Amino acid sequence: MFHGRGSFLSDAERAALDRESRDYRPRAERISDHCAAAGAPLAGEVSRSPAIHAFLTEKVGAFAATGRAHYLYYDEPGLGGDAHVDADACALHILTLLEHRPPGGHGPEGHEGPAGSGLILHPPDLGAVRLRLRAGESLVFFAGSVTHRRTRTVADERIRLVSFGYRVLGETRE
Repeated sequence: MFHGRGSFLSDAERAALDRESRDYRPRAERISDHCAAAGAPLAGEVSRSPAIHAFLTEKVGAFAATGRAHYLYYDEPGLGGDAHVDADACALHILTLLEHRPPGGHGPEGHEGPAGSGLILHPPDLGAVRLRLRAGESLVFFAGSVTHRRTRTVADERIRLVSFGYRVLGETRE
């Protein structure tokens, strides 16, 4: 639905989320094939911001915040995610890349090298779509109906994201 540097997050909010995600890394728990930290106050507050509310209302109509705002960490070799769809309770996601240090630490901040982990979407009626988010860019998508996955990280690669989950109410807009 949207890929880019969204106006629904200010540069100051992005920087503050980046700081909070670094602070919350020691609290992250390993959940299957990734690490996640929930309960961060700023992430929760930003997920309910008026700017995000206005953006999502324009794009999808009625929605409800789920209170799911957490940081995701892929900073060990082999972390990633198999193809899946998310539960209806969190069918709409805003995923924002805070940092991607590619393998070997080479390349510009937020750029995935050829061997680096990537997000792959499998929208209905399309082939696989690999996204190359840069730091500060967001992906807004229907995670409850679009199959998605993250390829596995390799040695010396680090990825940090913030994820906000929402539930769509009624019909969605195109």
